[in-house]
Amino acid sequence: MNFMLGITFSDWTKLLIENKFSVSPKHFSDAFKITAMSIINSRMKKKEDKIFYEKIKSVEIKDPIFIIGHWRSGTSLVHKLLSLDSQFAYPNLFQVTHPHTFLYREKAIEKALGNEKAEKRPMDNMKVTFKDPGEDESAISVLSLRSPLVSWGFPKNNNFYSSFHTFENAQKEDFEKWKNALLLFLKKLTLRYDKTIILKSPVHTGRIKIFLDLFPNAKFIHIYRNPYDIFNSTKKLYNKMLPTTFLQKDEMSNWEDYIIQNYKTMYKAYFDQKKYIPKENLIEFSFENFEKDKLCFIKQIYEKFSISDFDSFEPRLIEYLKSINNYKKNEFNNIDDLTKKKITENWDFTFSKFGYEI
Repeated sequence: MNFMLGITFSDWTKLLIENKFSVSPKHFSDAFKITAMSIINSRMKKKEDKIFYEKIKSVEIKDPIFIIGHWRSGTSLVHKLLSLDSQFAYPNLFQVTHPHTFLYREKAIEKALGNEKAEKRPMDNMKVTFKDPGEDESAISVLSLRSPLVSWGFPKNNNFYSSFHTFENAQKEDFEKWKNALLLFLKKLTLRYDKTIILKSPVHTGRIKIFLDLFPNAKFIHIYRNPYDIFNSTKKLYNKMLPTTFLQKDEMSNWEDYIIQNYKTMYKAYFDQKKYIPKENLIEFSFENFEKDKLCFIKQIYEKFSISDFDSFEPRLIEYLKSINNYKKNEFNNIDDLTKKKITENWDFTFSKFGYEI
């Protein structure tokens, strides 16, 4: 799903100017579709602002729960399991792809797509509908244009957008755009649900200090996985997904180095900033252990954060876990020696910290 389909016309114009209108002929039809949708989104945004703008301004956001960890480490499954508890809220796939207009449009979409069948995600065959949890960074990228996810559309400008992983080397004005977009999106979700929001976006892993400055009592669930498996699975994710979002010609082989550098940047920042999280507000576990007993680890999250009513939630959780018992994980080819050397040279610090063998 191309997250740019939720952009407004003015922001789409800014993005094209920023990237010198560099769209490859192969993707002219995609750009035309985004342009058409952006005009509709702009009109819908005016209607939404007219109805909700004043209400949004007065909203106070409850301290969120952040699920962090690199792509393909199990964060999506943890997000899905916690989303089954009605005491929490979460951004769904429609909301993260239409952040400007979901307050105005969502009821009509629910009515139109209420009986929509779940479809399998191309990267891992997990079944999802528009109501399933989505990554809030997708919404923030549309609202701010200041996210590494924007490079999934404009890969030639990857170096520029990559600076928004941690914002350590970004301009202050770019950070402010991203921060304001985050707060706006969370206010809209809070207005919609008035509950604690559970957020999951892998890029957040290197932004701990930013979130603690905004939400001092935020909770963090960190799940990690064998780095070799992370590389293989992320490579498959990119091979399946990025060709559907690119607006410029790019070689997929370029993204192997991107995976390696991104992971290194993300976890260097995480380990530097982890110390700022109060111990009672952080829980960490491996994907491999989580996979063996998902129910046990979800229960540990509730106990760690003193979340009430697990006993009431447990039957629904068990029912869902039974429904995915037959899910089969992807199988991967062995990593070639040269790539393996790059991984171990750049990621050696995570192998030791997480307890995996090189």
